[in-house]
Amino acid sequence: MDKRVFAAINLPSEIRAEIEAVLFEAEPSWRGIITPRILDRENWHITMGFFGNRSEAEIGLIKEAIEETASAFAEPEIKLRKMIFGPIHGKEARMIWLEVESKDLENVKKSFDQNLEKRGLNLENKGFSPHITLARFQPVNFDRLPALENKIDLVFRAKSLDLMESILSSKGSVYGLISEIDFGGVK
Repeated sequence: MDKRVFAAINLPSEIRAEIEAVLFEAEPSWRGIITPRILDRENWHITMGFFGNRSEAEIGLIKEAIEETASAFAEPEIKLRKMIFGPIHGKEARMIWLEVESKDLENVKKSFDQNLEKRGLNLENKGFSPHITLARFQPVNFDRLPALENKIDLVFRAKSLDLMESILSSKGSVYGLISEIDFGGVK
């Protein structure tokens, strides 16, 4: 049976707690303008590739590509510095994001894409704009939104590159871990 799958970097619980505190602190700035639905903090992640519905055979190939990629890299350093409204292209925002800075992660992504290509796989969306979606809301023109100026200075090392399933429900997507593949390479 097909599954809707993606590859992701999941966040350590202590980082999730710190993000939640920053999000709570920023809430007064948008009150009355938007009513965001904060995503379950267990669902916060950095998407490394979204595949859509895939067969068991394709999921096996995706897992192989993840394993090959993760084995070639040490745990990538990831910096979270800025909360923004997204997506960043267009006139309307509909999400609250944390921007991700990481040269390490860019290298992991490049390798992952190459490992997928070797197996004849492609992503639904090849662009890479690393971020963490924290909340969703009804579309609003950017010019109506406040500047988000809350200070964020979070740094962590990603432990694994994970294969995830996305199950659609009336309350939004629910994510489940299919496979957790630890980074193990040497820098």
